[in-house]
Amino acid sequence: MKHLSVVSLVLACLASAAEAQRLELAPGQPAPRVLGGKGTVAPRQLHVVHDVWSGRTTVRGLAAPQGAELALGSPCYDNSDQLVPDDPQFVVANIGEELLDWGVKDCNGAGLIESFTIRYRTTAVDTSLGGPGAALSVAIFRDSRGFGVAGFELFRRTLTGLPGHVSGGEPAPSVLLTFDFGDHPLRLLDGRIGWSVMQLDGDTGPELVRAPRPELGTIDALDLYAGPAAAGNYVGTFNYGGCAGSGGGPCASLWLQLEEVDESELASSTSVKGSGANPNVFSELQPARLGQVWATHFDLTAFPGTTSTNLFVSLGGTLPIPTPVGELLIAPGQILRPPLSANGTHLVAIPFDISLAGIVLHTQGVLRSPGSLLLTNGLVVTLGF
Repeated sequence: MKHLSVVSLVLACLASAAEAQRLELAPGQPAPRVLGGKGTVAPRQLHVVHDVWSGRTTVRGLAAPQGAELALGSPCYDNSDQLVPDDPQFVVANIGEELLDWGVKDCNGAGLIESFTIRYRTTAVDTSLGGPGAALSVAIFRDSRGFGVAGFELFRRTLTGLPGHVSGGEPAPSVLLTFDFGDHPLRLLDGRIGWSVMQLDGDTGPELVRAPRPELGTIDALDLYAGPAAAGNYVGTFNYGGCAGSGGGPCASLWLQLEEVDESELASSTSVKGSGANPNVFSELQPARLGQVWATHFDLTAFPGTTSTNLFVSLGGTLPIPTPVGELLIAPGQILRPPLSANGTHLVAIPFDISLAGIVLHTQGVLRSPGSLLLTNGLVVTLGF
C-alpha cells in the first residue's frame, strides 16, 4: 500500500467516524449467515481469471499461497487480511440480496484499474460433476459511503458455472476471481469506492476479512440490499458484533484487491528545447493513447512561408547537435523512416497493442519552405493509456 495522501487521511477519518452511525437491519431481517472459519483444514484453492472484453473465463490451476501474490500484479489496494486464513469465513445472503462494502482508494497512480480480484467460497456442486457450479454478480462503485449510499455503479458482471464443490468430504473451495480489463482499464479515481456481491444460488459467498482498516477506509460493517445496490433496495447496515481476533470473528468486510495501471504506462509528452535556438512551435494536441489517434501541431503563425511540415520519430534522444538548420535533438542513428509529412497538423493512429504501453519515442519537427529547412523543438512522447 502506498503512502496515504492528506486527502485520503481525511477520508479515512471520516470513514472511521461512520462506525458511530446506527447498525440496523429492517425488522425481522436476519444478518446473512457466515460459514467456514473453524481453522482446521485448508480448503482447495483456485485462481480464476475472467477476461472482461472477450468474456472468457479460465482456471489458472491450483494456488497454494494466500494473499496478494495471487492477483495479476501488485495490488495498490489490498483488503485481504483474513482472520482465519486456513479456513476462510464466507458470507451467504438470501438469493437476490446484495452485500456492499466500501472504503477509500489511495493508489496515487493512474486512476485506471487493470484488474480487480475478489475471493469466494461455495458449496455449489462443480460443473465437472454435473452440478451448476458457482454463480454470483459482482460490481464496482465510486463515491460509496455506506449506510445506504451506494454511489455510482461503474462496472457489473454476472458469472455462472464457476468452479464449485467437488467432494462431500472436503470443505468448500476458496477461489480467487480476477476481473481482467486488459487493454481497456476501468477508470476509478482515488477517493471513496465500493464493491458488492449479489447472491444468486444460495451456496456461494464472498470471503470476509479483518476490519476496520483505517489505511483502506474500511469499517466493520456491510450494507445489505434487496436486489442491486441502489437506494430503493437498501435494507440496512450490519455487522456481527465486532471482530473477535485471531481464530474468531466474523468481521463484516469483503475481500478485494485492485491493480492499477502504473504511471509509467500513461500516455504523456514533454517538450525538449535544447539551448533554445530552435523555434518552439511543436506541441501535442492529443496524447499517444493506445488504440487512439496521436495528434500534434506546428504553430506556423510566425512562419507564413512554410509549405509543409515533417515529423521525425526516433527511438533515442541526444544532446543538442548544431546543424546549419538548427539543433538536432533526436538520435539520428535511431530515426524511424520515412518521416511523416503534413501541413501543420499530424494525426497518427496508435496501434491497440498493450505491449506498446510505456514505450518512449523522441520526436522533432522540420518546417519546409522554398529553398530552406528549419528544425523545431522536440517532444519526448510516452505511448500508453
